[in-house]
Amino acid sequence: MIAADSGICWIDGEAGVLAYRGIDIHELAEHSTFEETTYLLWKGLLPNRLDLRDFQTQLALARTLDPRIVEMLRGYPKTATPMEVLRTAVSALSFYDAAEKDNSHDANVRKAYNPPARRVHRPGVSGAVCSDRQARVAAHIPERDRAAS
Repeated sequence: MIAADSGICWIDGEAGVLAYRGIDIHELAEHSTFEETTYLLWKGLLPNRLDLRDFQTQLALARTLDPRIVEMLRGYPKTATPMEVLRTAVSALSFYDAAEKDNSHDANVRKAYNPPARRVHRPGVSGAVCSDRQARVAAHIPERDRAAS
């Protein structure tokens, strides 16, 4: 039974095939970075070096966490699991998005940069969660790594 047609993903369960934009996921996993695969999913093709550099720059600009999220992370119970911290922090990101209710195409494109950027590199949400135990002990969440790309 076909559930939906998609130009982004092709699944053939019987043959064990999963492809994004026509490229087998095993090829992507072996030869592409997270940023390259994200670009492929969003734009429909793999980026050239200049496009990738620009995309990485845009992701880096979206990487910084609002200080109120950082404070919230510091206040979580020490018994909270990393998944609980991640889930709650990602949900809380919308509290501080001035364009949260703007669902225009341009606003949605801008918002799309935030979760991947905040997941991949410190001090984004995942960086903060990864640093969670250390941050609770040292009461420190790392500053943004401006050199990261």
